[in-house]
Amino acid sequence: EMQLADKNNVVRYHFDDGIFTALVVKRGTKHIHLIPMAAYGGTGMKVAKVPLRDERHMKPVMYKGRGTYPYRRALSKWRAAYKKFGGTAAVKKALYRS
Repeated sequence: EMQLADKNNVVRYHFDDGIFTALVVKRGTKHIHLIPMAAYGGTGMKVAKVPLRDERHMKPVMYKGRGTYPYRRALSKWRAAYKKFGGTAAVKKALYRS
């Protein structure tokens, strides 16, 4: 059974400070690791670790109204953002290992 926050999915996540589009990096036993498309005011991109129960605040991102957003396409967008804004080593590792 495929879950929404499985690895290599693109989701919309309702954080406390707004709604972000995020790349799911890893689904652990307690947390989901996401890379939100946000540059955090000059500090660059970060991997956000959210509890599994927060999956209820996530929705799949659709592509042109036909099915879920292609992961390879999203990856290129996130890599471009990383090149522009920078980020942590964890973000670099997640974006360039796939």
